[in-house]
Amino acid sequence: MLKYIIGLTGSLGSGCSTTANYLKTKRYDSISISRDILAPLAVKSQMPFTTRKERQDFGNYAREKLRDEYK
Repeated sequence: MLKYIIGLTGSLGSGCSTTANYLKTKRYDSISISRDILAPLAVKSQMPFTTRKERQDFGNYAREKLRDEYK
């Protein structure tokens, strides 16, 4: 059986969530970067976030300061 990985990225309002929800109806699984990856990293680094700006700031922080630790 063939397996595909489809990555969606875009700015707010670009339709990524709508597309992801459509793909779920076609039996694709979904992984959310902020839910499945960034949230545990935020807890580990004691930088939990709730707003879009806090998530963006954490992403910038992680890319700059934590990239070697999480390879």
